Amino acid sequence: MRQSRGVSSPAPYFETPPPHAREAIRASGEAVDALSMSTTDAIRQAVAMARAAADEVSTVSHSLRWDMGRFTGMRIAKFQNWLYEQNREWHFRDETLCVLWCVEFPDAKSDYPAHLDYIDSTRRDYNAGKHQAPAPTVSCVAYDRRGHTASSGARRAKVSTRQSMSR
Repeated sequence: MRQSRGVSSPAPYFETPPPHAREAIRASGEAVDALSMSTTDAIRQAVAMARAAADEVSTVSHSLRWDMGRFTGMRIAKFQNWLYEQNREWHFRDETLCVLWCVEFPDAKSDYPAHLDYIDSTRRDYNAGKHQAPAPTVSCVAYDRRGHTASSGARRAKVSTRQSMSR
């Protein structure tokens, strides 16, 4: 147990995840990023596939509490911020980031698939320095299915609805 200001904590948490954790999270995202995840149920179904892909890379769990990441051992906000930074390279869609939140925090108290807008709003908070970290020098962005910069998760949802209505 780690001691911090006289209070014991059940386990250490990581500021930067171990290399196997990064690879497990990335493999998890790659397994589902091409899937259609236009509904809450589709996102929930993708979680099982993503979890299996992550387990192929690493079965080491660092989670001893609901708010500690399974693969990274990071607390929720730290993981989310780290994931936005990793996504500069990976270019996963917000739906995929939502799946990754679920894979990393299977016992989270929030139903992330039912609140896909949290991905975009949390990114905005992070970019503004309001998410347990200073604002990044260059803002993190959302990506579309082709890996191109998307303006925002909310705007993309409206555009895809409009396109499906016109067909």
